[in-house]
Amino acid sequence: MGGVTSKRSNSAQSSSSSYSWDHNRYAQPSYAPSSYAPPSQDYVPQPHYATPHQGYGGQAPDSKRRLERKYSKIDDNYNSLDQVTEALARAGLESSNLIVGIDFTKSNEWTGARSFQRRSLHHIGDEQNPYEQAIAIIGKTLSSFDEDNLIPCFGFGDASTHDQEVFSFYPDETFCNGFEEVLRRYRELVPNLRLAGPTSFAPIIEMAITIVEQSGGQYHVLLIIADGQVTRSVDTERGQLSTQEKKTVEAIVKASEYPLSIILVGVGDGPWDMMREFDDNIPARAFDNFQFVNFTEIMSKNMDRSRKEAEFALSALMEIPSQYKATLELSILGNSKGKAIDRVPLPPPQYGASSFSNSKPSRSSSFRPSAPSPARHDPPVRTTPASSASDNHVCPICLSNPKDMAFGCGHQLCRTHRRWTKNQHCDALRETLMFCSNFAHAKIALNNFHSISGRSSLNFSQVNSLTSVYKGSLGEPLPATTRTLTPSPMEDKKYSISIIIPAIFALLHFGLIGAVDQIRPRPSTGRQGTWQLLRNNTGVVAMHMALTHRNTVIIFDQTAAGPSQYWLHRRYQGRRNCTHSREDLQDSSCYAHSVEYNIEGNSLRPLRLDTDTWCSSGSLLSNGTLLQTGGHGTGAQRIRYFSPCDTDQRCNWRQSKRFLSDDRWYASNQFLPENDRVIVVGGRRVFSYEFVPKLHSTDGSFNLPFLHQTNDNSAEGNNLYPFLHLSSDGNLFIFANRDSILFNYRRNRVMKTFPRIPGGSRNYPSSGSSVILPLDHKDRFQKVEVMVCGGAASGAYEAASNGRYLQAQRSCGRMIISGNRHQWKMENMPGPRVMNDMLILPTGNILIINGAKRGCAGWNNAATPSLQPYLYKPKKRFGQRFSVLKSTKVARLYHSSALLLPDGRVLVAGGNPNHRYMFRNVAHPTELRLQTFTPYYMSQQYHHLRPTNVSIQYSKNSNGIAYGKDFTIQFRLGRRPSTNMEYNVYAPPFATHSISMNQRLLKLRSKNMVRGLDGLITVVLEAPPSPNVAPPGYYMLTVVNQGIPGLSQWIKLIHS
Repeated sequence: MGGVTSKRSNSAQSSSSSYSWDHNRYAQPSYAPSSYAPPSQDYVPQPHYATPHQGYGGQAPDSKRRLERKYSKIDDNYNSLDQVTEALARAGLESSNLIVGIDFTKSNEWTGARSFQRRSLHHIGDEQNPYEQAIAIIGKTLSSFDEDNLIPCFGFGDASTHDQEVFSFYPDETFCNGFEEVLRRYRELVPNLRLAGPTSFAPIIEMAITIVEQSGGQYHVLLIIADGQVTRSVDTERGQLSTQEKKTVEAIVKASEYPLSIILVGVGDGPWDMMREFDDNIPARAFDNFQFVNFTEIMSKNMDRSRKEAEFALSALMEIPSQYKATLELSILGNSKGKAIDRVPLPPPQYGASSFSNSKPSRSSSFRPSAPSPARHDPPVRTTPASSASDNHVCPICLSNPKDMAFGCGHQLCRTHRRWTKNQHCDALRETLMFCSNFAHAKIALNNFHSISGRSSLNFSQVNSLTSVYKGSLGEPLPATTRTLTPSPMEDKKYSISIIIPAIFALLHFGLIGAVDQIRPRPSTGRQGTWQLLRNNTGVVAMHMALTHRNTVIIFDQTAAGPSQYWLHRRYQGRRNCTHSREDLQDSSCYAHSVEYNIEGNSLRPLRLDTDTWCSSGSLLSNGTLLQTGGHGTGAQRIRYFSPCDTDQRCNWRQSKRFLSDDRWYASNQFLPENDRVIVVGGRRVFSYEFVPKLHSTDGSFNLPFLHQTNDNSAEGNNLYPFLHLSSDGNLFIFANRDSILFNYRRNRVMKTFPRIPGGSRNYPSSGSSVILPLDHKDRFQKVEVMVCGGAASGAYEAASNGRYLQAQRSCGRMIISGNRHQWKMENMPGPRVMNDMLILPTGNILIINGAKRGCAGWNNAATPSLQPYLYKPKKRFGQRFSVLKSTKVARLYHSSALLLPDGRVLVAGGNPNHRYMFRNVAHPTELRLQTFTPYYMSQQYHHLRPTNVSIQYSKNSNGIAYGKDFTIQFRLGRRPSTNMEYNVYAPPFATHSISMNQRLLKLRSKNMVRGLDGLITVVLEAPPSPNVAPPGYYMLTVVNQGIPGLSQWIKLIHS
């Protein structure tokens, strides 16, 4: 992306460019003749890289070739930033995702000779260095194009990565929250780095490809800030590319197969000739995906700073509209190939003051399965190195003036001690070794070194040449000989090889040396929450999940997916043991398809499933038993029960001898206020409802015309898994497709028909989500408001069948269903979302999590995972309710689910858009990792506000709390309770397919509060007035102080 500084400015210089390009080959160096160059020879053809030919949405070859020619070279067609912004809007780019890579190669120490007063470009001082300036200005320019402001940041080229790896700015691969944090973290890292090399952009580009792949093909912009050329060692033959050049070109070509734009911002003195060639002339790309911007040239212009920043913004964004449009027209956007290198960054290096090791990490650490790291604290960083006993054993500039590093510093060598010293009292001869600022142009062939090393001494120009050789082939140790020092006049000073070689080695390898203190927590970056990986493998996909009052989670999948990842030694069906024979390895009954997860022990126990539960439904009964209904095939009419028990007992699934009246596949359940019964509504090609358990053997199903009316025959219904909410008047709210009714299930009568929600369909396979907002004692729980968010675009199912993934809806609608005035009030989420889960947090806020930004539900019907949860605060003013939370790295698409746990965390699991358990060569592999998302309110910094030791006092001889009765709780609080205290009870849901069935939260009335000794507080609460408001059963009671919840305790609501 060169903007005015690239294509326009260098068109007149093309004849003098360092490289010429063949359309079917790599760069062909065409250096001017020089004394160091090897004899001229014919160019040896490089491997031919044809334009990538993988299928892009099934386009015809001729059509695709025309598009590739159209975007093979993108011109700079805009004259103002407003024009670029308008073009982005026309192309449909609302936002993108930024990735930042910073160059920490050794050349940064001398490429600021002209532009940065002969200091290292990474010099940390009172004024900003060129990297800091670029980061700050780029932040102003590009941050508005990143919707979540979470930026993955990496460094490369230091002594830990060389030209092979990248390191993350944080050990746990945490993203930086905005460019302010990028700048802060950069300043923390620099003192603890050792600049090295060689220079290659391939690792950072491959890292960006990995991120794009993991996001499901979401559009990204990779921003590389670097000081100059890719390393071209002097032993590279004329007409050939160096290893680093070749790998960089290959990476750029590979990146053009992905929705990824690359902006390279050049700081320092350059030279930049090859960067311009990367920008304009690399052949064989799906589209022109590279833009070079000369930051130094722009910022050195004689104009107002604001005009410079505007010109830089224009140059950086010039080609983005066309590049984004290319990813759309070439059907690259949203396609996840599943073949990218799974590159994993190294942790940021931390070198102590006495550490000299420059060995690279093992290559085996560079490529491993990507999994979120458990939360952990970052190591400390220092802006200046600490002194140590070994100070006099290293170059004095690294200790006495660490900010300047090693450029033009006048290193002093003690002749007597034969070591670098800062001992100012040494009487032996000191000699100053000045390094030329023109390192990048020193020319000497590496294969001539041995003839030079045979001499007894070297003059200054030879020292400079040796330094360049080493810079060009960094990582290969230089041979050394033992000679004596030969004094000579300063103009023709000679140096002993035995001293010069180690000196060069030290200067080029030993960058700034820091010290490592004890680990300290990273400062808080906001109220975004944290992610933690609990288990790498649950064995089964969490298509369905339910929390029990025994603090266990029941997880189950379908049995029709074939072998899971949980092997059983003894099959459930039949007495024969499972062996590792081919027959048994393919036998589904030799694998578990359901597990019980113990929260406290973080352990799993396999459970038995006799029939297929694929896309079924469930509810928790008043005694805590999980009632589970329907499924597929032989399981479509089955009724199953799971009664949780103590951990030392072996409770399991049991199947009822009675059957459902109709097949219930993609149906929904709601637990009812009376008779401990559940209503089961809908299903695929089933337009009825029925009750479970059956009170009489003759009980059947009842026709529901509303389901006929809302069925879209052309889109798999768009009314499967209807949203059900029990209203406080005892009637049932039913939402299907875009319409909703209030239904009296006792009389089979529609009481109200509500307005249609704006936008597209919201139910499977369009799969939005819905909650009933918290009910409040202040209005006697009579105000009932539902909320529906997300869903697929109209026509998304048909488009996905043809490989096109339409952007999901980003709208939410709220409507009060009680009273007589009903109208949907619409507002937008921070981004589009489909297959999202909605959970009510203990605070009464809504968490929107999981899902995708494009496509719909179904097998491989979605792309671009939604990795950032949203927090919605219903009580805030319109326009201030949404916020974006901490991003995850794990895509949770079709067949994923989420649950609220008693300790306030959110359990997240599942995801399998494939017909079977598949982990390779698919866009989105089967996901078995188990995570928790911990909202900000669980942070240690709020511990002083958190209620603790909550206990509930039941009436004598009672096993629960009767409706409308008072009951007492006690808890401890470190300070006086505020007036903002809440006592909330939460009904845990049955979660599947973006629906949390039976979920509800009630805010109870506090009638009396007494403060005792040691912070003990006693509160009298009033139970909900009727089962219409809160059906009988187990609830989680949470005490919330100033928005900070304590740990929940189970209570049971019962009939008196």
